[in-house]
Amino acid sequence: MAKAQKPMDEIAGSSVEKKQLKILITGPRGQYKTRSILNMCNVPNDKEPILSIIDTENGSDHYGGEFRFRRFRSSDSDEISEYVESKIKNPLGIEVIALDSHTIYFDAVKSKYADLYLKRMPTSSGHKGEFYIFQPNDHAPYRKEIYDFMRACLSSPFHFIWTCHSTSRWSGMKVIGEKPDGVKGIEHWFDTVININEKSNGTFVAKVEKDRTGLLIERKV
Repeated sequence: MAKAQKPMDEIAGSSVEKKQLKILITGPRGQYKTRSILNMCNVPNDKEPILSIIDTENGSDHYGGEFRFRRFRSSDSDEISEYVESKIKNPLGIEVIALDSHTIYFDAVKSKYADLYLKRMPTSSGHKGEFYIFQPNDHAPYRKEIYDFMRACLSSPFHFIWTCHSTSRWSGMKVIGEKPDGVKGIEHWFDTVININEKSNGTFVAKVEKDRTGLLIERKV
């Protein structure tokens, strides 16, 4: 039997491969997160779309005449995973996969596991008859499914841009800021994290919270 080939390293920066962009856009609802993705990935009307957006909350419904893109509408976590797998096998010119939003996908995965725990764990303290409350040891399985999905995206040939709702960050009994409303540690999977928020004067400000690529420059407002 032939020996397995040992993995090889390489000098950083020596590869001519196209660098994959990994962007997370966070913020409350109605803060131009979807429009920002469509604007970044738009092409002329005579060109084939390079963006396929997974629309979990029908946020792209009113943009079809303004931007050119492909769309897959679903809030089912299994359907979303299958769709990404199908695009990896047959891209059809797609270069960017967008998930809009991770929060809805995250909730769908948790809901699937809550239903599973409700059926399989009737003696658990989280079992309330008609619904299930997650116990400390219940989080690892659904997080693994989400992390596996993210690894599949990372190993794909696509750039990927995800949106995520924001929620309050608490310290004790006090709100000290905002954080992404999604799986624990989601921001660490992305090279670029942008938060969009509306100021009191009605203007929208995109704050670059992290950018390993060095491609974005934050303009002070």
